[in-house]
Amino acid sequence: MGKGGKDRTTVLPERLHVPLQRHLKTVKAQHETDCAEGVRGVHLPGAIAEKSPNAATEWR
Repeated sequence: MGKGGKDRTTVLPERLHVPLQRHLKTVKAQHETDCAEGVRGVHLPGAIAEKSPNAATEWR
């Protein structure tokens, strides 16, 4: 979510829909594998890590 709840949207060319969906499916599978294996997540700057303690391991 963007700052102040104001996300920015943009147009994605139709020719990129399928490749992007395929990529996200692959990356999500890797994320789920990492979580199952106990990987603690990614590094987040201090303020974000404190504000959203689960953000380092969440899939959004």
